[in-house]
Amino acid sequence: MTPITTSHERRVERARALRRRLPADPLLVVATLLAVAWLGGFAMATVLTGASSPAGKLVGDGLYLLPELPLPFLALLAARRQQGRLRLFWALLAGFAVLWVSADAVWGVLDVVRDTVPDVSAADPLYIASYAFALAAIVVGVRISWPRLIRSLLDAAVIGVALGVGGWQLLLAPLLHGAQADLGLAVSLSYPVLDIVTVFLLLTLVIAAETVIAPSVALIVGSFAVVSVVDGLYTYFVSIHGRDRVGALLNIGWEAQALLFGLGCLIALRHQTDTTPRLSEPRDVGLLPLLAGVVGVFVTAGFELRHNNEVEAIVLAAFAFGALVARLMLTARTQRELARELERALTEQERLAISDALTGLHNRRFFDQALELEVARSERADASLGVLVLDLDHFKWINDRYGHQAGDDVLVEIARRLEPVVRGGDLIARYGGEEFVVLLPDTPPALVREVAERCRRAVSSRPFVTQTGLQLAVTVSVGGANQPEHARGLDDLVHVADKALYRAKALGRDQVQVGLEHEIELEVHSSSAHEFLQRLGDEIDRAQGRSELSRTISRWAELVAREMGLGSEAQRRCSVAARFHDIGKIAVPASILRKRAQLTSQEWELVREHPEHGARLVALVPEFRDVAALIRDHHERPDGSGYPAGKCASEISQEAAIISVCDAWAAMRTPRAYRAAHPREYARAELLRCRSSQFDAAVVDAFLVIEEQLRDSDEGGLLAALAIENLQQS
Repeated sequence: MTPITTSHERRVERARALRRRLPADPLLVVATLLAVAWLGGFAMATVLTGASSPAGKLVGDGLYLLPELPLPFLALLAARRQQGRLRLFWALLAGFAVLWVSADAVWGVLDVVRDTVPDVSAADPLYIASYAFALAAIVVGVRISWPRLIRSLLDAAVIGVALGVGGWQLLLAPLLHGAQADLGLAVSLSYPVLDIVTVFLLLTLVIAAETVIAPSVALIVGSFAVVSVVDGLYTYFVSIHGRDRVGALLNIGWEAQALLFGLGCLIALRHQTDTTPRLSEPRDVGLLPLLAGVVGVFVTAGFELRHNNEVEAIVLAAFAFGALVARLMLTARTQRELARELERALTEQERLAISDALTGLHNRRFFDQALELEVARSERADASLGVLVLDLDHFKWINDRYGHQAGDDVLVEIARRLEPVVRGGDLIARYGGEEFVVLLPDTPPALVREVAERCRRAVSSRPFVTQTGLQLAVTVSVGGANQPEHARGLDDLVHVADKALYRAKALGRDQVQVGLEHEIELEVHSSSAHEFLQRLGDEIDRAQGRSELSRTISRWAELVAREMGLGSEAQRRCSVAARFHDIGKIAVPASILRKRAQLTSQEWELVREHPEHGARLVALVPEFRDVAALIRDHHERPDGSGYPAGKCASEISQEAAIISVCDAWAAMRTPRAYRAAHPREYARAELLRCRSSQFDAAVVDAFLVIEEQLRDSDEGGLLAALAIENLQQS
């Protein structure tokens, strides 16, 4: 069966697949190499030409604009390609790109027309307006809840004010001492403040983001981080100190921003991105920087107060105090929400720990705990306690033929039908797979049988209708037991009910068996029990088209055990276990046993359960209980690849290994509906090839010796060989 995957796992896998595809996209690889080459060439040209020379103006105002010109169109195309938040993100970026490219174009024209660009030009309103689109795009592109968004905006604002005002007081004011404040100075200083806010907003949002940042968004975020740093350097070196040569070199940084922006657009155009939730809760890392920012604002307010700027000092102090209170309130609210979410999660975990997710009934864990308590109470009060074990008949066949969704529909409907027919104080639970259990406190055996019959009739009384409208006839076999009438103690009570269930299966299914009523007969008349199992073994042989085969395998197993020097008791166990090794197939639909084509993987899954069914059936007969383990393990392999438990060599008895080899030889040497019998040489070669992996080496050697004797002997062993020859001809 294909493993069930959650939507989050699928989104994580899509995100990983995207990251694997990006380095293999030839267009992206070429575009990246061209971007690196262009940036290297632009940097070299910038260094070799002067800032105000004609060649320098050509580089700084002409070539500089070339990578920027297609950006608005690329962003618009990316917006059409994406959906939801990402579509809005790229639409905002398109608006940002229009203003940004327009501002650079205006600045370049002014730089060419005039010797120097004025402190305040027509480009500045466009630059400043572009920040609004950039900040909005950042907020939209980084997926974050409203409480975290408000927290991040507050953190960025406080840190921006602290660094902006504090930087002015400590750094810029001394440098500009005596300079007249004007609009040009205000515009020049607005850029670093906006850049500081942008940088810290980026940091707080990216860290607090609830999703893994998509590659295209990451490149855009990186471009904003680059331009924020470059703008700050430009303000300090050019606007304040007038170093135009440094300003020309900083064009390299702005060019890098344009190239990163373009690569981000190209990724969004080439690949549909997906927001993948983070596996862990985003960390609240903004509180400590915010506290530092608040301290910085208070220090700045102190400077203002020393310079007799009482109004400015009061405004700054009030802002810092209000921001701190608001931030602490938001943090407290987040902590309360996390506590509530944790409480809800714990409550849900407690519910899931005792409930079955599909049917809503209690699960096996809860039933086992309740059973332990009820058994102890029953023993103290000398009260009767009943247990029912219900198993759907041929449920695997329903899954295989109609699909697992139909099987789930049946299980859910079973739960709905069983709940009304049990009493209010009874406990019903899903025990696992298609098995259900009912705990019946203070219930005598007669009432246990009555409740069991009600459950059986509730299931078989009318067809089951699946979500697709399919009608299915479903029956259930029920085994019951009582304490103290049938068993004493926890394990014994469940064991007796389980044996009663398998007796119901063996006797034809869709019936109720309670306690030891038939097992007592079997113990008194052991020959009857033996005859019953003999008939069952013969029935399985006939169902598989192999009359008398289990009797032949029984004879082989006994001879091989004798050849290996095992005692008479071990020889008896091998003989009995080999005779009944396939009776567990009574639980396999006859249509599968008689199928004239090779079995599907789902059908094989059902067939592989027969060793456990057979072991439990044989254990019903007291004199054969010692061979149940051999039947259960006869398909185990020394290399651990067998079934049902995947045991390795040290865990498999020699007797079980003997049955395995004899059964495998018979399977190869007898015809199937979908193939002819394999020749003797092929079967011998297979045993030798799988010696020590699928089969015990010592058993293979002993079997091949016996096989030679049976082939050449004229005594009783020859009958076994003739039986196989007759089967090949049938």
